[in-house]
Amino acid sequence: RLVLVSPRIVLVSDPSRASCQAVTLRLSHLDYFYENNQTAGTITKSFFINKLELFTGPASSPTKLSTLSSNKSLLHPLCISALTRAAENDDGVKSEVKVISDVVRARAAYTEMGLATDVILVIARDMYPSHNESFER
Repeated sequence: RLVLVSPRIVLVSDPSRASCQAVTLRLSHLDYFYENNQTAGTITKSFFINKLELFTGPASSPTKLSTLSSNKSLLHPLCISALTRAAENDDGVKSEVKVISDVVRARAAYTEMGLATDVILVIARDMYPSHNESFER
């Protein structure tokens, strides 16, 4: 189990560039739980995120307090919970995914959405290098 209280997670598109942009996630609470039940043959992962807010800005000062005021967030504080469970049996592996969320309310200018999309695409390419061609624009 991993519990973070008031974390700020900074994602950047290209850290080698001095003028690169960042997406900052500010959370009130993050709870991640992983359980591998070998007796039952199940693996369970769950996330709980409370008061997620999303900000864009220069990577040189991604956690500057003046840029992280709630009225500048692209997302109104969002609560989201997710659960994945995989169970192995004689027929193979059965998976289930459940996601529960508040109603998503957002405000964003086109440039902010573009910056956030660029950062997320680069992160996705880094996480799934064998699928790079599917993340191209």
